[in-house]
Amino acid sequence: MKTTGLRAPSFLTRLLAPMLPGVIALLQGCATTWGVPGIITTTDERPFYLSSAGQGLLIEPGRMKFTVVQGHLPFASSRLEIETGRGKLVIKLPKDALTNNTVQIFGATHGLSADIAGTWTDHPEGQYQGSTTQSCTYSGYCTQNVEVRRCFGETFTSEDRAFHKAQQHAECKATYEARYGYFSNCSGQQHFRTTMERYRRTYRVEFLDPRQKSKPLGHFEGTVGGLVRELGREAASDCRGS
Repeated sequence: MKTTGLRAPSFLTRLLAPMLPGVIALLQGCATTWGVPGIITTTDERPFYLSSAGQGLLIEPGRMKFTVVQGHLPFASSRLEIETGRGKLVIKLPKDALTNNTVQIFGATHGLSADIAGTWTDHPEGQYQGSTTQSCTYSGYCTQNVEVRRCFGETFTSEDRAFHKAQQHAECKATYEARYGYFSNCSGQQHFRTTMERYRRTYRVEFLDPRQKSKPLGHFEGTVGGLVRELGREAASDCRGS
């Protein structure tokens, strides 16, 4: 997420994570969403009822969409969404449910009518070279918004000896003005060469009877392709004014 202010150049951040098809960074919701359509089969082709927190969904053999929404802040909770032609069931994920490339929920512990155990595996499909730019800061001449204090008919900036006293004096009002000069935090752009990888991701999810761990209720499989991720980058230029 971004930090803003009157002197924004001193708070520039670098965005290092690539945006992937099927993996969407939700900045406002502070969450990452990924999901995949696939097929669920059930034991002896019998449907089973999946319920959580007073909601329920009849799971039948056929098409299903399995989606994980992973929260990244204390107030952004993670959840699992299971969607079929009959509707959608939203399951709140406990904190320890997601680890690396697995999701696991014990139904009896978390008020779910089935245990859910899922894994996903990535299958590389080749690499290619790309390029990108990112925000940076450098020392040099540029235009910055600088703090100015005006009082008693005089103007003070950070270059003046009396500036600190002007900051503390109630009669000295603060404003910000665009000034051209030499600064240590000029805003710029830097070019990078990137190594990208194409891959597809395969999901396998088991639904188990929480009373009989060895008794499967259903098995989901799905694959999503056309995914791209950044493996590495190297600077192709110095940080320069934008």
